Amino acid sequence: MFLRAGNRGSARTRADGRWLSLAVWAVLAVCLAGTVGAAAARRSSVQVQERNRADATIASVAATTTVLLQRHVDFMTILRGTLGTRPDMTNREFARWASATEAFGRYPGGVGYALIQMVPHAKLAEFQRVLLADPPLPSSAASRNVAVVPAGTREVYCLARLSTIPRGAAAIPGGYDMCAGKAAPGFDTAVMAKDGYRLLGDTATMGGTRLDSQTNVFALAAPVYTGDPSAMTVAQRRAALRGVVAGTFDADEIIDQSLGGRRDLRVELLYQPAPALAPLILADGGAAPRDGAAVREFPAGSGGQWAVRISGTPVPPGMSADGQFWTVIGMGLLVSALLAGFLHMLTRGRHRALRLVENKTEELRFQAGHDALTGLPNRAQIMEMLSATLDRGGAISVLFLDLDGFKAVNDTLGHAVGDRLLRAVAGRVTSELREGDRAGRLGGDEFVVLLDGDAYGEGAEVVAGRLVHVLSEPFALEGADARGVRVGVSVGIAAGPPGTAEELLRDADLALYQAKESGKGRYRVFEPGMSSRRQRELELEADLRDALDDGQFVLYYQPILDLRSRRITGAEALLRWRHPVRGMVSPGEFIPVAESSGLIVPIGRWVLREACAQATRWQDAGRPLGIAVNISARQLDAGADFVAEVQAVLADTGLDPAALTIEVTETAVIGDVEDAGLVLEVLRTLGVRVAIDDFGTGYSSLTHLHRLPVDILKIDRSFVGGMTEDAASGTLVRSLVQLGRSLGIETVAEGIEDQVQLDILLDEQCDSGQGYLFNRPLPVEEFDELTDPAAADVA
Repeated sequence: MFLRAGNRGSARTRADGRWLSLAVWAVLAVCLAGTVGAAAARRSSVQVQERNRADATIASVAATTTVLLQRHVDFMTILRGTLGTRPDMTNREFARWASATEAFGRYPGGVGYALIQMVPHAKLAEFQRVLLADPPLPSSAASRNVAVVPAGTREVYCLARLSTIPRGAAAIPGGYDMCAGKAAPGFDTAVMAKDGYRLLGDTATMGGTRLDSQTNVFALAAPVYTGDPSAMTVAQRRAALRGVVAGTFDADEIIDQSLGGRRDLRVELLYQPAPALAPLILADGGAAPRDGAAVREFPAGSGGQWAVRISGTPVPPGMSADGQFWTVIGMGLLVSALLAGFLHMLTRGRHRALRLVENKTEELRFQAGHDALTGLPNRAQIMEMLSATLDRGGAISVLFLDLDGFKAVNDTLGHAVGDRLLRAVAGRVTSELREGDRAGRLGGDEFVVLLDGDAYGEGAEVVAGRLVHVLSEPFALEGADARGVRVGVSVGIAAGPPGTAEELLRDADLALYQAKESGKGRYRVFEPGMSSRRQRELELEADLRDALDDGQFVLYYQPILDLRSRRITGAEALLRWRHPVRGMVSPGEFIPVAESSGLIVPIGRWVLREACAQATRWQDAGRPLGIAVNISARQLDAGADFVAEVQAVLADTGLDPAALTIEVTETAVIGDVEDAGLVLEVLRTLGVRVAIDDFGTGYSSLTHLHRLPVDILKIDRSFVGGMTEDAASGTLVRSLVQLGRSLGIETVAEGIEDQVQLDILLDEQCDSGQGYLFNRPLPVEEFDELTDPAAADVA
């Protein structure tokens, strides 16, 4: 009986062993298949990431190169416009202008700038006398040598009338002939000598050339005319040609800055003079040329003449896709072997192996439902958690977060710093949540927070307020400035049930849009009217696109008076919209839509031209009135294009530049004081006056005021209206007027509505004012009646 029992036990043991062996082989096969699948998926994912990262790197290098090249082209456009409006500029004034605009500091790589004139042989002696009396700066023995180099008699000489170089740079002789010299600026000298208006092509455009194949120095050049060449005939352009403005640049600094230390890419700057001609390589740098390297070409700027060519493939950081594939395979085999050994240890080994499998499965499940960069739940996991809560009838609030200014971080500091910033943001968000709350990343710079059990949003607003605060603090990140990286966050809040997960997330997104529209850096709670409000805004935007073509816009003019004499000295042009169905639409309703959609640029262009044309009609009628035109931040951001636009309007309308005042809000300039200051300074060199509107409502006005070229400070109506009720407002107005007097800047008070306000402003010696006390904004016909010479004084 014991033998039979032992046999039965042995048989059972053998049977268990067979089943165990089968289980081991089955588990081993499953693990191997799973490992190969996971390794293949990982390799595919890494390959996609490497391709995307390579595309992003190449696009980033091309975009950086384009921006740097465009900065030089913009500067040359400004220089060209300045020389076109200042025909009598001397070398000393030219050097002073170059110093004021920081030509060699703000624009790295600048070697020198010059105005080259074509001098017939008959006028050579006269030109030399002028150049001796007004030599280029900094002065040197070479710059004062006006003898023609190379020597010889020619029909036409190409000589630098104005030029400037950095201090310490080697000067060329003052009489150096650019057409006959070895280092000519790269344009056709025969065409230059005979048909100056055709320089660099059939139109007066900017062109470029490589000066020396052995160096990375290239030149940008364009003809300079007195007046607007686009409205001239060929003969008129020839007569109006002043010469050629030329700038030389060291491309190594541009390309080194674009590559940011990379040694795996090659960058070439291309210029195509005409569609029928092959592109010229202005400059190149980076990795050495390689046969078979991938080549991509990107347009640089408008017109199709400039391009950036990038060859090579970025070397991915870390382990390659194949390396990771075999690493995962090896790890999988090792885990499988260990698992098989543990299973052979019967009970303990089997349990241990099962736990390992469970852990691996849980890890894979985690990866499927979480963001690889931050470790937070991804969109699919967030929607699953949200749907589960709503299905069981639980109360929940959704916070939709979007970072303010994240794109600027990516563009300026790179994607690596951007990724570090996203991980740091995820850490701060989770640290501020309560127990039971969950945070996730939807993608890009968008995050979601789920507050379980908070149906009415009171707790959601507290959490949102904390998040807005903590995310506004600087982030200390590797690769960034020691002061840290600053971003902000806008938050939309929606509470549920009712509705589905998609509807709740959509409502939070609508609330987020309202937070962005309200100025960013804040939160908004969803209200049922937001959906209809957003729909109205979209309809309003569609109507705005037709308003310019259909002539629905009209300008009203509010008089600006000298407060002492009560005489009208000018007017502020204010935009009104006569909608064919809605009637007169309030500017407070359509201007924000125009700003957010970008339509403010063509609308602002129309306002500027119409206001200048009206001011010209007043001057022709014997009414020397100035005109003030409001300019948006988007127009100011256009830089050289906006300056050219103002020049064209003044030329077309014939308005005296001194009669035009450009008004910009202080919030439009404090974002980039240096670039805005440069644009405003160029406008002032044209004779245009500059006013800071709504002064006192920003945050950095006093800090940056001394750095801005300002003629007028306009004191905001909120301070003027509060003078009689709020002692602080009165003190602020007094301080602003005194500040204007100390800086020699005219002060204009807005929104004067009663005699008491006027008396206070007169006591404080405010210069000018406007408001309903004098007149509301008027249609042009009523304004003409008001400013008739027989009734020029306002009672």
